[in-house]
Amino acid sequence: MASSRLEQIFRNRLHAATAPFKRLHQMAIRQRYIDAYLRNAAEPALIIGAGGQRRAGWLSSDLDPRDPETIRIDATKRLPFPDGSLAYVFAEHMIEHVDYRQGQALAGEVLRVLRPGGVFRIATPDLVRLARLVCEPLDAEAQAYVDWNNGLFGEHVGNRASFVLNRAMRWWGHTFVYDAPTLRDLLENAGFEDVQFREIGDSPHAALRGMEQHGDVVSEAANRFETMVVEALSPAGRNRS
Repeated sequence: MASSRLEQIFRNRLHAATAPFKRLHQMAIRQRYIDAYLRNAAEPALIIGAGGQRRAGWLSSDLDPRDPETIRIDATKRLPFPDGSLAYVFAEHMIEHVDYRQGQALAGEVLRVLRPGGVFRIATPDLVRLARLVCEPLDAEAQAYVDWNNGLFGEHVGNRASFVLNRAMRWWGHTFVYDAPTLRDLLENAGFEDVQFREIGDSPHAALRGMEQHGDVVSEAANRFETMVVEALSPAGRNRS
């Protein structure tokens, strides 16, 4: 028994001693992967918080990658890309999972890594649309969303919309849910220009059309009800020195 405890103590100490070296090794492998991608992509494009999402020509990243072709990135920290190296960055149902200050830092980091004229596209729950569920009479679309949400997730009394709103604010690791003015301010204060709200799947930029896949997770109707989409441009004349 004593020998077993000593072996466990040794293994724990060995793990603690070698963990920093393993992390450095993993970071070096990731950086080589990123560098190779940047060398070969004419318009480098990054998905942040990809989950299982992959798109041809795009580099997928996630805090907890689900496949070997998705790299690990903690979006609350400095992004592992050189200044001005990306043409597009896309984050779908991700920014609501970090707090507001982390969202500010992320916007600044995305601006840093985007080329002049590069585009940051965000899809995220619309706080106003969700809050109206408990503040205004429900039209047919809103009622259908409440029926779907309560029916799927189960925790409710009397099919009330208040349960839907609480889920949006508290479940799935949500930390800060935006309304459109707050999201616009976040992007403009970071230095982005030409902030425009778009329809799901629609963009004047061909590379960004049809990007949203959250409808495959929930449903297309639910996604269109709860989600707002915004695009913002990195200033074309910005000095990066």
